[in-house]
Amino acid sequence: MTTQEIIIQLLKEKGMTKAELAKKVGMAQPNVSRLLNGKSQIRQSTLEKIRIALDVDMEELKRFQFAEDDASPIGRLVVGYIDYKGKVIRCNDFNELKKNVIALEQEITAIEREREKIARKNKANKKVVDVSSSPNFSEIDLKSVKTIDCRKQCVWAFRKSEDVVKNEGEEVENKLGNMAACKFKVTIDNDEYIFSNSEALYICGMFSDNTAEHNEIQKALFEEKSGYSAKKNVRRKNENKKRADWNEFNVEWMKWVILQKVQGSAAFRDLLLKIPSNAIIVENSTFQQKKENDTSAFWGARNEELKSATRIVENYIDFTHPYEKKVVTDRLKMKARNELQYIGKYVGVNCMGGILKMAQLYLLNGTPMPIDYDLLNSKYIHLFGHLLQFKRQKKTDYKMAIFDFDGTLFDTSVCHGLHNFEEKRKLISQYRMFEGVEAAINGLKAKGVQIAVITDNSTKTVKDTFKYFGLPELNSKLVKGWKYPIGNVSKEQLFEEVLKESNLQPHQVISFGNQSRDIEASNNCKIDAVACNWFWEGTQEELEGCNAQAVISNPIQILDLFR
Repeated sequence: MTTQEIIIQLLKEKGMTKAELAKKVGMAQPNVSRLLNGKSQIRQSTLEKIRIALDVDMEELKRFQFAEDDASPIGRLVVGYIDYKGKVIRCNDFNELKKNVIALEQEITAIEREREKIARKNKANKKVVDVSSSPNFSEIDLKSVKTIDCRKQCVWAFRKSEDVVKNEGEEVENKLGNMAACKFKVTIDNDEYIFSNSEALYICGMFSDNTAEHNEIQKALFEEKSGYSAKKNVRRKNENKKRADWNEFNVEWMKWVILQKVQGSAAFRDLLLKIPSNAIIVENSTFQQKKENDTSAFWGARNEELKSATRIVENYIDFTHPYEKKVVTDRLKMKARNELQYIGKYVGVNCMGGILKMAQLYLLNGTPMPIDYDLLNSKYIHLFGHLLQFKRQKKTDYKMAIFDFDGTLFDTSVCHGLHNFEEKRKLISQYRMFEGVEAAINGLKAKGVQIAVITDNSTKTVKDTFKYFGLPELNSKLVKGWKYPIGNVSKEQLFEEVLKESNLQPHQVISFGNQSRDIEASNNCKIDAVACNWFWEGTQEELEGCNAQAVISNPIQILDLFR
């Protein structure tokens, strides 16, 4: 039978007319008639559409390709080889060749059908998810096993550091894991250490007894260029030398590590802020190999349905791109699996996902990382020979934050030498907002803290700058620019004016400045003062001797003072 004969026979069996077939295939009826009459060649793509319309296997439509009489000379004499996906199959006769080709076609067709089924399910589940709903993140559980349904909750899962996820049309490099490359600064007793990843710092806690051996291990961890090499080359070789009490404080230590990463890396802060605020962050540990004392379902969570779906879509890439370079197929696989955001349920404690959510909330609204500093202090943790002293965050009742403008919130050095306020205002587009300022201001506003600004610049420049950079609008009464003749009013007087306008007491206010006179004026008004050294204009000795309540090196640390 020819292809056309088989199709006509199937139409009869199914009680389907040519017109009905044409409609399902998306063709005009005359064109379908020409195909079935043998006047036009049936393309492979058209044949596939007909197969789907008739709901039959490709084998049914392709058996015509092979001679029925396998006893013919061609059937007896043909010997050949099939090279598929790098595997060579020897065929001793035409019949064997035929069977192998059909088997391969069936395999590919089955995988394609499964892939299409998964795609339809993912799309259908997406429509069901209520992306507007927001779980209660006031208390994040890091101990009990939970089930997170991708069909009912907005989920942001991460697995491989090279993965790219689409969020509202934007491609986001999903480098949330500790293994991902991410440089961040950690300051200990005025010594600065630049870590290449958070995995190395985390493992340092495992070897923190301040013995000569542990100090050497920490040094080796620090020098490793990747989290993977730190774990493979250092941790695994020294596993038997780790602290006996490691499991008693490793979770609190991880919280502290992530806090350092947030405070020390603008790129990491930006990534956290790109994740939807109502999303449950999940470390996808589905594909991690289960071992003795397995912790993958503690730090992360497993999704068995997603595991099966991922293997199908990745197999489909292999079948359809058998001779592509691995770098090409890896990219295609990454794109395919990252589209499966609405498949299955994650089951596990998901401790890492919970900690990262805490870090995101810390950035969004100033919610403090709930770290048990008393526990960490009791463990006498050393890092590079320094005893870490974890200060308990005292509860404060600050109702207002007063900021200096130039050098504290913005780098306005482009105005250096200019004395005309109008000229300064024209250069607003060239100002640079310091990293972390936006998160700090938004976090304070979310907590109900009033924002005031006292500056040598003009009130209008301050307000226009806030507007230009998309910061919250300021209360005009709380912006004290240099509207007076120079020398006619002191900064102390401006602080007093703000207190009067806000009807607040000095103990309810905290100030931030980058010059010693900012600190002195604040202290003279009995207002707690914080020295900001990211644009410090004096010497280190001057900074240390200006009697500030605290010295901070990153704007994001502002939020730590509001507890």
